[in-house]
Amino acid sequence: DRNMAPVKQADAWPKVYIVDVGEHYRSFPEATRSSMYSVEIELPKMLQASPYITTDPKQAAYFYVHAWTFHHQHRHTLALKGFQQIASIIKQNLGQYWDMSGGRNFIFALPHDRGLCEHGLQWTAAPLLKNSIIIQHWGQVIQVPSQLSCAVTKGDSLGCDPLLVLGKMLARGEPLPQPCYVPGKDVLVPSPVSEQPGTSMFTSSRFQGIQRDILLFFAGTISNISHLGGMSNTAHPEWDAGYSGGVRQTVLRMFSQQPGFVIQESYGPDYWQYLHRSVFCLAPTGMGWGARVKTAITRGCIPVIVQDGIKVDWEDHLPLTQLAVR
Repeated sequence: DRNMAPVKQADAWPKVYIVDVGEHYRSFPEATRSSMYSVEIELPKMLQASPYITTDPKQAAYFYVHAWTFHHQHRHTLALKGFQQIASIIKQNLGQYWDMSGGRNFIFALPHDRGLCEHGLQWTAAPLLKNSIIIQHWGQVIQVPSQLSCAVTKGDSLGCDPLLVLGKMLARGEPLPQPCYVPGKDVLVPSPVSEQPGTSMFTSSRFQGIQRDILLFFAGTISNISHLGGMSNTAHPEWDAGYSGGVRQTVLRMFSQQPGFVIQESYGPDYWQYLHRSVFCLAPTGMGWGARVKTAITRGCIPVIVQDGIKVDWEDHLPLTQLAVR
């Protein structure tokens, strides 16, 4: 509420202590950073500028671990040794606070495409992260390994359906990994920077008063197999069923020629205009989490969420049924 008086430092609660694990874990070149994955960069800045920050761990209710896990030059191998090193630093400097809660009030940011399930983190980092609060964008609640790609008619097509993968693992007696997202423990947030400023009807007058004459709109990558010709290769549309769970590809085939539907395979100069002209906006996944729920809502477009077994940003904290269609 903009009319509320600012919270005073002394009155602010709960207090958050930022755990400095060293510049080694925050040394990614600025020129190659990605704004879409910048929550691990921006959130500490917000905390440090807020009245909720404390420099005394005795006053802290939460401990934010200031490590960049996505913007790291060795992020693909960080799961193998980096988290063990981070755990060693935490226990060396703040071990008593970690032990008191079992790490339950320690916070990690994992903005990867598949959050905790990226690069096998749910296996290798589980001893450190299983109790801690994970801030991420990927809300897969099904406790199975994530499938980055699958082909319905090639090899083991069971991999295209997480529930079938789960059944197969249970039948074999295989150990299950930690879920990618645990409701009540972890927090799903939108990307802090996922769109151009001044492109919303709520912040720019040039987008106000536009007639909504489009029923449903989507623009973006449709297929992740560009070397096969993407969706232009209609002879084998099933080859990339893992990307977006097949949702983008299916919607394109079923509705691209239907009146009231605008389905585009790439962004165009009229992208923001189309959002304001549309009643509904498709919000699927991609290789991992999608940013379109926030993008749609902030343009007055109703998100149509087609993400089976995957929760979206703020879904456990906002009345999503009043804001979107799932």
